[in-house]
Amino acid sequence: MGSDQEFQLNELKHGEARILFERTVGDRVNDLEFKILVDKVVENCGGLPLLILSVAKRLKRGNLPEWRDASTNKEGSDVKSIVELNYNDLKDERIKALFLVHALFSRELWQRDTLIYYMGLGLYKKFSKTIEVARDRLIMDQRRLLDSSLLLGSGKQDYLSMHDLFIDVAISMHDKIIDTEWNALVERKDFGFKGWSKYDLRKCTAMSFDCVDIDELPEKLDCPNMMIFLLLEHNRSLKVPESFFESMEKLQVLDLTGLSFTSLPLSMEFLENLTSLCLDQCHLEDVTALGKLKGLQFLSIIGSTIARLPKEMGELTKLRFLDLTWCLTLKVIEPGMLESLVNL
Repeated sequence: MGSDQEFQLNELKHGEARILFERTVGDRVNDLEFKILVDKVVENCGGLPLLILSVAKRLKRGNLPEWRDASTNKEGSDVKSIVELNYNDLKDERIKALFLVHALFSRELWQRDTLIYYMGLGLYKKFSKTIEVARDRLIMDQRRLLDSSLLLGSGKQDYLSMHDLFIDVAISMHDKIIDTEWNALVERKDFGFKGWSKYDLRKCTAMSFDCVDIDELPEKLDCPNMMIFLLLEHNRSLKVPESFFESMEKLQVLDLTGLSFTSLPLSMEFLENLTSLCLDQCHLEDVTALGKLKGLQFLSIIGSTIARLPKEMGELTKLRFLDLTWCLTLKVIEPGMLESLVNL
């Protein structure tokens, strides 16, 4: 519309949400029998403009029982239908995949991390001649999700988030990503692995632990279809068992943020398809096992305590991206290691 300034519309505060609701419903909000229900109806919409408009249009001609129902029940069914409608309108399968992967996070997500995840899953293969081209395409795709209100902006630059209600809907979806059915398991606090059946684990393609205070991992995770595993716990006492990755041959993206490793788990040798690995904010001692991940293209060690990059890392000849930002204890990069990374 030729506006001079553009600003991101996130969740509305209650006062703003009520104004939007009242403007849409019209004079009915002045009727005494409806007026006392307005605040609760608006509260149940969770500050989502799309949901507020949908409910208000329905109640504009609704009777008292419909108003009472909207004031006592969360509008979960409306959220589901609105999300699915906007999701189906996206058309582009790649952008749909971005939405599904983003639902693995309950917090704001840094745009740089999304690039590593999506590139690792192969969603930007046709734009991968250079990382810059892929990043530009990703930014355009994320703008499409923002315009569809499926993603929210953030108060911090280069960060994006998703509303909790939208996350719940996205996790329940089983669309396809790269010809594979998407089955995501997202850990909630106090839930744990025991809540997932062996069948759930075997068909799972994505699993996320996003700061849920998990204190123990199983010796081996039987997930032969897993493509992306995210363990962002910031807990250096949490141990990853040596055999943990033995049944994850299809794993392409692995994020182990905030953990501690004397040496990397032996079972990481089985990850022949691993493309992206994040070991951010970890305590790392011996990382020579990284040299066995021959297919690795993206490696991030941001903010980790690490003293030495061994010569074995020079065997990562497919590596295109290496981030050592804020590795303040790094003292030694073995001679010849960097020059071996011919695709960096």
